[in-house]
Amino acid sequence: AGPAAETELAAARRQQRESAEALRAAELDRRDAEAAAWKGKDAERSVAGELRQAEARHASAERDLEDFRSGPLKALEILLARRSAADPGGEAAAAPGAMAALPPKASCPAASAQAAAAGERPWSPWPPPAAAALGGCGGGGDGGGDR
Repeated sequence: AGPAAETELAAARRQQRESAEALRAAELDRRDAEAAAWKGKDAERSVAGELRQAEARHASAERDLEDFRSGPLKALEILLARRSAADPGGEAAAAPGAMAALPPKASCPAASAQAAAAGERPWSPWPPPAAAALGGCGGGGDGGGDR
């Protein structure tokens, strides 16, 4: 076991150290890659949850829009059609059936008398025709729903 053997042994130990360092670096890279993959999956789950929430908010907004279109907007269209029909120039006619959809003119006599006593106009677009058809009588301090 001469100097040649010692040189070979030193070279083998150097190779072993280099291999061990390469193995540690590879293990750290693998751990970093796994952590990045988990982080990516967490982000994906989070985004999927946010997407579901956004879809639910969108569906709710669509329902609210449809409720508005079939409620207050429809009532406004009927009132505008009624106003156009009452126009002395007769420039615009009411939509067919618009007058039939309106509740009777004196649907809430107490509110009408109250509004007249307060000097307010006894006409109001409230309640909307659907509420008036159910016997509703209200709408705040603007005349109580009478026409």
